[in-house]
Amino acid sequence: DCRGDPTCVVRQITTNLPHILDTLRGHAGPDVPIVGMNYYNPFLGFWGLVPGGRALARVNQRVWAVFNAGLATAYGDAGATVADVAATFRIDDFTDTVVVPGRGRIPVNAALTCRWTWFCSTTFFGTLSPK
Repeated sequence: DCRGDPTCVVRQITTNLPHILDTLRGHAGPDVPIVGMNYYNPFLGFWGLVPGGRALARVNQRVWAVFNAGLATAYGDAGATVADVAATFRIDDFTDTVVVPGRGRIPVNAALTCRWTWFCSTTFFGTLSPK
C-alpha cells in the first residue's frame, strides 16, 4: 500500500507492531521472553556501487533512525528486549573508513553492510561495477 514511501512503511509497522506483540504475549504467556530487533541500513551498500549511492545511503539513514526509534518504543512498551543490530552494523558511522578491495576507501558502515549481507554482491546486483 505504501508504494515505496518509507514514511508510510514506518507508520504502518509502528502502528501494527504493538498489536503483533500483544498477540504474541497473549499466546506465549507472561513469562516467555520476547526479543525483537532493529535494523541495519541496507542502502549503505549503494555507497560507491551505483551513481548517487553515497547520497542515497545518507538520505535513507534518517528514515532508518526514525524506523528504529519506532521499533524501540513498540518493543519497550511490550516489555520485549531489543537486539541492537543497527549498532552492530555501526550504521551511523560515516567517519571511520576502511579499504575494501574493488571498492576503495569507504565508510565502515558501508563495508560492514557489504561484508555481512548479500547486498553488495554480484549475486544480488548482477554485473554492476563500482562507480
